[in-house]
Amino acid sequence: MVSALRGTGPVVLLENRALYELEEAVPEEAVPIPFGKGKIVRPGKDITIVGISLMAYEAKRAAEILADHGVDAEVIDPRSVRPFDEALLLESIKKTGRLVVADTSWGLLRLRCGSRGRRCREGMGVPQSARAPSDAAGLPAPVSRPLEEAFHPSPLTIAQACLDLCKTDSSISGVCQMSKRPSPAPIKLEHAHRVSIFVPAYNEAANVETALRDIIEVAETTLADYEVILVNDGSTDGTGRAAESVAEENAHIRVVHQPRNLGIAAAYERALDEAKLDYFAFLPAMGRIAPESIRNIFAAVGAAVIVVPYHGNSRARQVHRRLLTWTSTRLVNTVFGLRLRYFQGPCIYPTPLARSLPKTAGGFYFLTEMLVHAVRAGYSYVEVPLTHRDRSHGGRKRCRPGIF
Repeated sequence: MVSALRGTGPVVLLENRALYELEEAVPEEAVPIPFGKGKIVRPGKDITIVGISLMAYEAKRAAEILADHGVDAEVIDPRSVRPFDEALLLESIKKTGRLVVADTSWGLLRLRCGSRGRRCREGMGVPQSARAPSDAAGLPAPVSRPLEEAFHPSPLTIAQACLDLCKTDSSISGVCQMSKRPSPAPIKLEHAHRVSIFVPAYNEAANVETALRDIIEVAETTLADYEVILVNDGSTDGTGRAAESVAEENAHIRVVHQPRNLGIAAAYERALDEAKLDYFAFLPAMGRIAPESIRNIFAAVGAAVIVVPYHGNSRARQVHRRLLTWTSTRLVNTVFGLRLRYFQGPCIYPTPLARSLPKTAGGFYFLTEMLVHAVRAGYSYVEVPLTHRDRSHGGRKRCRPGIF
């Protein structure tokens, strides 16, 4: 922008509106960046990922995922399309031997990347058959956030493209252009079970320690990495102190304190803002989900895009609660043409998907809203039964007005 304002020729500036939500340190004074001068966002030696604008950030996050799988990715941000820093790209590809282009567009920019990919192959002496193109469909770009999430590349799908290229191209260099996110499909990243676990708590001082220890015990043996984000939603009974006591013993646990009882939806959003890992899970602090069920839920991560738990022992629940669940589930399935067993369970989503889904419904019904939007957008899911057990202390809160 500074170079454009100080220059004399016409400049076309394209911005991705998703960048408006990002924060980053900037210099105190305006520093011009020369056109045609790219930047190595992250150095690496195994594969080159090129992304401009929002895709530069997504490529960097993909590189962090790849690092956990033994792939050292170099991320390049060209910063300008024309002129294009072709020398920087060629130098990187000569070092890594592989290229993935993360691109939200089709048409001119995609064709430019394709022609550069051909020149890159020629510069490396790579045979034409080594290219693995992924042509974008001639469809209009969506404006709905869930559909945008399905249409554009994400850190997970960029990382998957890199892994696929590395696995299938062990002997020769290759160029893989990923012009759009693939159709929703199960996440295939090996051992990608890195889960942020959201635990909402309101006046659960007597239950929170047991619930946290159950979650930790299962996570330690089931997940490659995990973090527990307990949101103390304005408790007045010492829940925060009890949670902090457990957190002092385990660096995986972080306790976030809300100034007052803001409700389950606000707590969910707060935890999502704090989440740092690939998947986002939700488990209550009341300790009502049996450890073996937690284990089954975690074990299902990666079997499909979304893990959807449902009541496996519904007959053990009170009759009126079973009736309410049956009625609401039947109604949602009928209205939206779905066939799910339960809509308000502790689903696990890829974190970027969870952030993009709408959460406008009141109370716990935002969970139904999220799941309906995700399934109707075409994301795959696996249903997992869970077993509820009686609370050790306190009574049920979910049906009481004024709580969450």
